[in-house]
Amino acid sequence: MRETIDDSFTLISPSDAEAIAKQVLARTSGKATVRVGNDITVETTFAGNEVLAMENRTGLSVTLISSLNGKLAIGGTNRTDETGLAELVRTTEEAAAASQEDLFERDRTLPTSVTFTDPPIYFDGGLKAGASSMQGELVRRAADQVDAAGLVGAGTVTVQTKLLLMMNSAGFRAHTRDTYGEFSMTARTKGGKGSGWAWAGTEDFSRVDAGSVTAKAIDLCKRSDNPVAVEPGRYTVILEPEAAAQLMEPVTGMPTSMMAAFEADHGQTVYSRKEAGNKLGLRMADQRVQIVSDPVDPDLPYSYLAPDGSVFYRTLWFEHGILTNLAYYGSYAEEQHKKTLYNPGGRAKLTIDGPTQTLDEMIASTKRGIWVHRFAAVAPVNGRTLLLTGVTRDGTFMIENGKIKRPIKNLRFNESPFFILNKIDAFGAGVRASANFATPRLKVHDFEFTSLSDAV
Repeated sequence: MRETIDDSFTLISPSDAEAIAKQVLARTSGKATVRVGNDITVETTFAGNEVLAMENRTGLSVTLISSLNGKLAIGGTNRTDETGLAELVRTTEEAAAASQEDLFERDRTLPTSVTFTDPPIYFDGGLKAGASSMQGELVRRAADQVDAAGLVGAGTVTVQTKLLLMMNSAGFRAHTRDTYGEFSMTARTKGGKGSGWAWAGTEDFSRVDAGSVTAKAIDLCKRSDNPVAVEPGRYTVILEPEAAAQLMEPVTGMPTSMMAAFEADHGQTVYSRKEAGNKLGLRMADQRVQIVSDPVDPDLPYSYLAPDGSVFYRTLWFEHGILTNLAYYGSYAEEQHKKTLYNPGGRAKLTIDGPTQTLDEMIASTKRGIWVHRFAAVAPVNGRTLLLTGVTRDGTFMIENGKIKRPIKNLRFNESPFFILNKIDAFGAGVRASANFATPRLKVHDFEFTSLSDAV
């Protein structure tokens, strides 16, 4: 049975995915694991208050991991007919037999009977929110809202759904399905001197309030018109959650290789010691700081199913500012006598112990500072310190004597998230601030701006 999504496309059912996996396993000679994945994306983009493109993308893939006499090979195909699956098995097993390297495969015999229960992540089998007709109506309302304000709007609506099923020759079977959607948009003044941006995303796209997103972008746009230049330097800065997330995501994602211990032990990331080894057990952030990945966190849920068929558990990466875990995979985990620990794609939540402050309270206690809503072109400068650079965008304001005084021109910054995590003056309530990260609003001191940026 296939589940129809508003007549636009279909998502493979778990039973169909299992039938494909069984066909592959029936043909294999040695130990084998099969992954069947189906990913579907519906996306609408608009600019100049008009729809530019509406696109439906779907991908179905079958991956075989084959182990023959200690030799390992991985193959993949997007063909699910009998001939295509037979070819997948043949070429993968030939590659394993011909391998010159004795690649380690963790020999974990999984039970023949498994009950795999996913956390309560959202899955919309009909994905009505992903229908092109619904997205088109959302964009039309947003464009009308921006047009009525005398501004120009651009943005994107994206809704995704996916299935992953895994089976192996030991009898293991597990599958997971989830849905995610987000809406982001920018409003610009017709004179090109003001810009505002807003975003919202969640597993249940019907909960995204597109009207509020549009209204926020419009408000920031109007307030940011005709900005003035200020001298670069070190400022107290209030980072909206979306801006904070852009600086915090590299902590658990890239370029830290998803916090992999192998890269840290070999001197490649911020988690590497200068002399040798990694920084496990060292305090790298304010002692109030925790960074955690948790599949059942309602703010940022994800599947329990890890890439090797094991389970993602709640993992504290930082506790009281101390690096308490790094990700260990496959042969390196075995070599280091560590339990395999996967990083769920960098998905994590920053929490800070202590009383929170509202935005108004943060502003009122700021003698001179800058309020930042978003960054653009964030990129690493130095992987060993995780120094980042980028520019402010879409609403940057000067604060003086506890009040927002004026919009200012955008500024380029040079900062490391670990510098920021050691300069926290105040923080708000935690919220989801991107697809993969949740964080509070942050107020930090001595944030370094190095130059002006003329781009709006």
